[in-house]
Amino acid sequence: MENDFSQGYIQTDGQYAPPPAPRASGAKTAAVVIGTIVGYLVISGLSGALITGLLKFKPSNDYQIQFLGSIPVFLFLFVMLYFALGKKKAVTMKGNGFLKGLIAGGYLLVAGIINFLSGMFTHVNDKGVSEYGMPEGMHFGSLQVWCIAALILSAGICEELMFRGIILNALRDFFGRDTFKGTALAIFISGAMFGCLHFINLLAGVSLLNVIIQVVSVIGMGFFFGAVYCRCGNLKVTMFIHALVDICILIPQSMQTHSADLGKSLNDSINPMALVSIITYTAITLFLLRKEVRGQLFTYTVE
Repeated sequence: MENDFSQGYIQTDGQYAPPPAPRASGAKTAAVVIGTIVGYLVISGLSGALITGLLKFKPSNDYQIQFLGSIPVFLFLFVMLYFALGKKKAVTMKGNGFLKGLIAGGYLLVAGIINFLSGMFTHVNDKGVSEYGMPEGMHFGSLQVWCIAALILSAGICEELMFRGIILNALRDFFGRDTFKGTALAIFISGAMFGCLHFINLLAGVSLLNVIIQVVSVIGMGFFFGAVYCRCGNLKVTMFIHALVDICILIPQSMQTHSADLGKSLNDSINPMALVSIITYTAITLFLLRKEVRGQLFTYTVE
């Protein structure tokens, strides 16, 4: 008579192994992924109009609209994660710890801090030469507070809930969350979707060229965030890194220009050299997924 240990396990070469994780159906996966993206776009589009129209709110800057409009988006994503996908543990799971997660995502943390320091303490003079020193007219006020609040909620929390919490996990369930191939496909497909979503910045007044540069760069960033999340199993890690990096990019720009126009701020902050960053992000993603540490990818999967 077999031991209780073997119940539900598959015998291979004289050893018992857990059965393969159940696969989600294509119909369910498509419904969750497409429903999440469409719902996000619709609610994001309507929320600003409702806030300024129905509630007669007169925002002083674009960041106020972005922050307030992200509240119903967050509620929608919360419902999708908890009830449509059933991944309640995705938010509460600690994985291998917040600190170890930050170490896994250390490249982007360092890059963000360097970008912040560069924006704060270097400037281009009248001759087009870079100089050390804080640019003239730098100011931190209520505009920057709204900017930080908007980036934390809309980028850090909502986008990570959407692309890592919901879409990546849904794709992983479909392709096989207990296989490297399934995990890698989920990471790269969700990362590509994450980048392509940024085409909506055309509606904010960002130029087509700058949007293309941003989309290409953010696709690579999506690969990176997906790998970090799968390695550490802690969604709060990618939320923190994502928000911090966006803040490091936009706050120095906002403090210099004092612009309340989100489209203008994005146009001013996007550098054509960002196009090559997809190569760096992809290389680091592959390093994070290297064979020696692949076991971690299956330690913190969300059932």
